[in-house]
Amino acid sequence: MANSTIQKQSPAFTFVFRTHGGSEKQLHDRSHIKSACREILKRHTADNTDSYDVLSAKCESLIDKIDFQSGASSLALFVSAEKAEAETYFLFLPEVFYCGENFSALESTYARQISTPYLYFNFSPAGVDVYLGRGLHTELLDKSEELQHFQAVYGKRPAAKCDKDGRKAEGFDHHFHSELFAAWKKLAYKHAYPCYATGLDLIGSSLDDVKSVGIDMLYGTGHSAAKGDLKATLSTLKEEHRNTLARTYAERLETAQGSHKLVVSSAEILELAKAGQGETLLLEDPEWMVEKEQQLSTIHEAIAEVVKFHGKVEFMPKASLAKWGGQALILRY
Repeated sequence: MANSTIQKQSPAFTFVFRTHGGSEKQLHDRSHIKSACREILKRHTADNTDSYDVLSAKCESLIDKIDFQSGASSLALFVSAEKAEAETYFLFLPEVFYCGENFSALESTYARQISTPYLYFNFSPAGVDVYLGRGLHTELLDKSEELQHFQAVYGKRPAAKCDKDGRKAEGFDHHFHSELFAAWKKLAYKHAYPCYATGLDLIGSSLDDVKSVGIDMLYGTGHSAAKGDLKATLSTLKEEHRNTLARTYAERLETAQGSHKLVVSSAEILELAKAGQGETLLLEDPEWMVEKEQQLSTIHEAIAEVVKFHGKVEFMPKASLAKWGGQALILRY
């Protein structure tokens, strides 16, 4: 009964919406989001006009400040009497909302992981293009001294001996590689984002070569990407990286199970997460529901508890956690 009273007095609303790029749909998005929020707030605060007025005003203020031209595909509003925040994400999320004592951590945690910024380097015979990416959305990286120097070093690369298909690069001297990797590291460190790359054959290097000099490289291939194929190429690169990460975690799960530092049932995961024992919570990519109104679940709460105690939450490709029932918590001790 006490919890019910608290929820009525101070509900926490999570609203998730899809958005559309372009000025023609911007006004429609803003109007639709405001209207949907008002409707939901009225329904859940029917016995408290003051609460509706406060929450509605907070929603309106957040929505008015959102940049619908950022390229983001989804947004979330987190609104309660004590807090009001908005986030935009670079992936499509379903339109859903929650009303409870806490905000939903599922959509936000998943979307932040998928939307984490990265640098994408595409080496081609004509030069090297560098993009800032979020999800599959990319923009050319803003010009800087570090970027111009990196591109200039690549532009001076010596002729290399290649096989008849032009794929095998040999003959790059140590000085070229040293200068290129130094410029690459300086650019990557300036932005502090992990990297993807294509066209590594053109610099006579492999993925492991790049990693070995201290560049945070998530995945890379030898072939260049055509400008019109960037999304498809990035989708493949990101998928390969996630598959590699899943294999690494599969080994960690086996080790954790052998050390009795693993739980897989929802009840145990939540109990130990609340106790601060959660080091890494692994979940498969969410199955989104069709219904717009959702209820907070045990896993929603577990995600929030793991994050609260500075643990990690990682989402893995579908079926990669099948052995563990689709979820597992690696314990600190």
